[in-house]
Amino acid sequence: MPKPTVFGRYLLLDRIAYGGMAEVFRGKQFGEEGFDRIIAIKRVLPAVADNDQFLAMFRDEANITRTLQHGNIAQVYDFGKLDGRYYLAMEYVSGLDLKAYFTACEKVGKPMDPAIAALIVREVALGLGYAHRATDSAGSSLGLIHRDVSPQNILLSWQGEVKLVDFGIAKARQKTQRTDAGVLKGKFGYMSPEQVRGLPLSNRSDLFSLGTVFWELLTGHRAFDRETDYETMDAVRAVDLPPFEQAAQAIPKALQDICLKALSKDEEERYARAEHMARDITRWLSAQDEQTSQLELSTALTETFASQHQAERKLLASYERYGASMVETQIRSAGAERETPAVQVGVSQNRQHVPAQRAATPAPTAPLTPTPSAVRMREPAPTLAPPNASRGPAVIATLAAILTVAIGWQAWMWWSTRPGSLQISAMPARVKVFVNSELMGETKPAPDGRGSLLIGEIPYGEVTVLLEADGHSSLTEKINIRPAQTFAWQPNLPQEALPDAQIELRVTPQEALVTFGEDEHKLEDGQVALILGDGDKKDLYVRANNYRPYRQTVGPLKPGSRSKIDVALVMERWNLEVVPEPADARVKLTSTGLATIAGKGAQTLRGLQPKASVQVSVSRSRCRRYRRRITNQGAGQQTLKVTLRCR
Repeated sequence: MPKPTVFGRYLLLDRIAYGGMAEVFRGKQFGEEGFDRIIAIKRVLPAVADNDQFLAMFRDEANITRTLQHGNIAQVYDFGKLDGRYYLAMEYVSGLDLKAYFTACEKVGKPMDPAIAALIVREVALGLGYAHRATDSAGSSLGLIHRDVSPQNILLSWQGEVKLVDFGIAKARQKTQRTDAGVLKGKFGYMSPEQVRGLPLSNRSDLFSLGTVFWELLTGHRAFDRETDYETMDAVRAVDLPPFEQAAQAIPKALQDICLKALSKDEEERYARAEHMARDITRWLSAQDEQTSQLELSTALTETFASQHQAERKLLASYERYGASMVETQIRSAGAERETPAVQVGVSQNRQHVPAQRAATPAPTAPLTPTPSAVRMREPAPTLAPPNASRGPAVIATLAAILTVAIGWQAWMWWSTRPGSLQISAMPARVKVFVNSELMGETKPAPDGRGSLLIGEIPYGEVTVLLEADGHSSLTEKINIRPAQTFAWQPNLPQEALPDAQIELRVTPQEALVTFGEDEHKLEDGQVALILGDGDKKDLYVRANNYRPYRQTVGPLKPGSRSKIDVALVMERWNLEVVPEPADARVKLTSTGLATIAGKGAQTLRGLQPKASVQVSVSRSRCRRYRRRITNQGAGQQTLKVTLRCR
């Protein structure tokens, strides 16, 4: 295990990621009253410390992300420069990225559970929707576009949380770094068609990228991965994807529709907002017999990656022994010639250089002014007087040791059974919180738009927490409360699916075929009931033989509304079928402009103009001949039954 090192007011525990531009460490942050927490520290590499373009991008990431406070976006706590290198202190997500989960499913040759995939994509969509709507302090839109929505930038915690990270190449109006037209940034396989063309982007570009991720999770295959980058970009540009039926089996039709809508080649045909995509997924998840939430995602992760989960838990537990005093110790042991922060822990200050002194006796100094640091620099230990040669009996020392152990044991027993607490930061801002079916209170709106509530004195052990909010689906989780510790939870309650709009469709003729969106509908007595989700638009297509097809775009409609649509197809041709009795009678059909039809038994003359007439002749030996001119009676298919009088 690498030895932790001091970095300003942080303790770097170990390096967890390394790239061409920056490295990421698992670190520890300290505060007052023994407070500490594990964080992630992203630090620029020395090789690019003078790269103005990359540094501008790094600063943009800090400036953009610091304004985003959402449960599905990893937060940035601090941004600074130390030893000539910029760094970001960020939220540490204990878990793995979506790419690792996808790869694990790919290795076993089995796609991810559609419900789990839908849950992950919905949470990312909620985070994207928040980012797209983000504003500055004056209320002006930031115009934020992530531009790199991919499995590597979606983190999954062992607790079932989903976090979107890495806004390093995000586009926002207030950026200091200018992105020239035609310059490509992001991973080719997850770009949108307009992105690979270098065109101006909108929020719908991120939704295409999220649709690509969704397609891969549902099918278990890479979407646009080709042998070369050029071939990959061509595939993205053409949205060259195989049908779901070829890519995978048993994918719910509703999820296919949601995914394909996000992957529409035309921007205008995609979802207008990420929240609309999240709402459609929520509607599907709510309709399933088995509910899928953070608990199910957490279970799937810990079971699939059991060894990694246990290893990380052990590693984090081993880091608990590193306290703020270690920061102080390393600073002192570095010697007087090392540059050290004036305040080592808790408060950022300018750095100062303390030169070494070789004088045998240091000059008297004024008393030190108390520092607001969480861990203060201790005064030199006083010189102790020589021990008294005459010590007390050894038995007194033994009794004192036994008494100390007993008191320590009682203190430990008291401490290990102390109740814990639960800190909730929920979205929406007003949420009722129940613990083991008991109402504990309601969250209060906080400046970040979320609702906050601290519940204390909760007996340690597993508790069931239920969250309820108007206009949102309830959320239930089982949480393990540890003695004398606070469990922090940031849940997002999904919005309740709004009622569908109802459409009563009446069609003439009754044998017409109806397509609404991607679904075929069968008429009963010329009628059929259709439904349309909130904010949706669907194409209505009605067709029948010999009639002019009818097309109409329906929606969006008010949720829960009822409406009627009457469609009367215009006849363009008609057919006449003549059925004789006896069945072997000879039938002859003649009409101007068409070839004469003649033969024994039933005969049909097709392609007649609406105003055309047909001369019908039916004959048989020993029967009276039937002759009559027939005109159209308003139907595209007309049948005439003729019974001859025979001797």
